[in-house]
Amino acid sequence: MEADLCSPGTLNITAVGQIAAAEAPALTVSLNSQIVSVEAFSSERTASIHLPTGRLRLTYFNDYYSAVVRRAFLNRIKFSTPYCKTFDIRGPSDAWYPTERTIVLNSPTPIILLPCSAGRLFFNLTGQKVVGEFAKINIIQEGNSIFNSFTGESVKSVSIDVSGAALIVQMSNPFGEVLADRNLTVKHWNFKPDGANY
Repeated sequence: MEADLCSPGTLNITAVGQIAAAEAPALTVSLNSQIVSVEAFSSERTASIHLPTGRLRLTYFNDYYSAVVRRAFLNRIKFSTPYCKTFDIRGPSDAWYPTERTIVLNSPTPIILLPCSAGRLFFNLTGQKVVGEFAKINIIQEGNSIFNSFTGESVKSVSIDVSGAALIVQMSNPFGEVLADRNLTVKHWNFKPDGANY
C-alpha cells in the first residue's frame, strides 16, 4: 500500500498475524524509501507510528508457506502415428509445461490429452513419495483404464497404444498437507494528522 502524507501525523494499524516457522509476520513501514519501522504481529494489536510528510509505503516481506504434496511427473510426452504427431491438452494451466513436454499432477483434477488420431503415446514417469506412498497414475480412454501404475524415484519409460479418443490422465492417490503458513491480515488503518481533533 502506498500513500502521500501531506502533513506529519500518526499512522495507526490494527492487524493480526499467524506465526509460522517460529517467526511472526512483520509489516515494514517506509517513508521516502527509508524504513522507519518494522512491526511484528504475533496476535491482534494496534501499532502507532508517528511520521513526517512524504511518500508512505507498507510492505509485507516475510511471507512463509510450507507443505508436503505428493506429485507425479510425466516427462517428455510424445505422440506418434503414421499420420500426425500432435495432441491438444485440456486442464489446469499450472499442470502442463509445453517447453519440457511435461505434465505435473498433484491433485485429483485430471489432465485431458486429445490425440490427433490413433497411435502410440510415449512418456517417462517419475514421482514423489509422501506418507510412505508414491503417486499412482491412471490413464483412462473410452471408459477403460489403459495404464495404472505407481510412480517411483527411478524413471520408468512408458509406451501405450491409444485410439483417437480423449485420454484422461489423473492421480488416484493425491495427498497434500500444509505444514506452516505465515499470514498477516490488516483489519484497519488510519492516519491522523498532527493537531486533528478526530
